Amino acid sequence: MMEKILDSGIHDMAAMAFEKHRLRTFKTWPFNNSCNCSTKNMAEAGFYLIASEDSEADAVECFYCGKQLDGWEDSDDPWKEHYKHASYCDFAKLKKPEIQLTVEEFLNLYHNALKNRINKIIDAKIVEAQNHHQDVLKKYKRDYKKIKN
Repeated sequence: MMEKILDSGIHDMAAMAFEKHRLRTFKTWPFNNSCNCSTKNMAEAGFYLIASEDSEADAVECFYCGKQLDGWEDSDDPWKEHYKHASYCDFAKLKKPEIQLTVEEFLNLYHNALKNRINKIIDAKIVEAQNHHQDVLKKYKRDYKKIKN
C-alpha cells in the first residue's frame, strides 16, 4: 500500500533532481535562448515545465521545494525569481547549478527533497482519509436517522 502511495510522485521528483531531465521538459517553452529565462537557465535554477491546457504556458515547478511560478518575462532571472518567491528553498539558497554542487551537497538536497515529497504525499493522503471518514460518518448518521424514524 505504501509503495502505491509513494509511486504517485516520487519517481518524477527523483528524475527532476537532475538538470538534464528538467531541461527536457521545456519543449514548449515560450521564450527563446537569448532571454534571461532561457530553458538552460530555468533548468539550472531547479525548474521544470509543468504547463498544461489548464495552466499558463510558462508554468514551472522547483524539483526541490515544489514552488510553482508563472508569468515569466524575458528579463527575469530564474535564480533571483526562485529565491524571491521561495527563500525557504535550500536549492535556491545555494544558488549553484548542479555542475557546481559537491557530491555531499547534491546528496543532501536529494535526500531532503525526497523526504519533503514523501511528507507532502502522506499529508495529502491523511487529509483524503479524514475527508472520507467524515463522509462515511455523515452517511451512517443519515441512515441511522432514517431507521430510527
